[in-house]
Amino acid sequence: MTPPAQLANYVPRKFMVTIPTDLVALCRSLGLRVREVPAKGFDGALIRSKAGQKGIVAVKTSIREVSRKRFTIAHEIGHFIIPYHRDLGTFCEERKIESFDKGAEPGRD
Repeated sequence: MTPPAQLANYVPRKFMVTIPTDLVALCRSLGLRVREVPAKGFDGALIRSKAGQKGIVAVKTSIREVSRKRFTIAHEIGHFIIPYHRDLGTFCEERKIESFDKGAEPGRD
């Protein structure tokens, strides 16, 4: 099984995720806080503590679609839990996140 597939199986088992996933509760259990910020130039960012065990998921306040905010939070959780992303220091710009489907049905993960 590939490392991404292992993580995809691990998260629901480890955190007993319900559907729809309570992303804020998942963040809390991981040591993350979700904050909406008046950002320019990025949709989401992960700011880690120096020890890397805690952090803040910053989400652009002006994102109107709930599904887009959820996608952004989930994307930043991915950066936090994927081991080789620990040293990345980039922001996630909307144009760089191509896999979000703006036509997705509301309320669906």
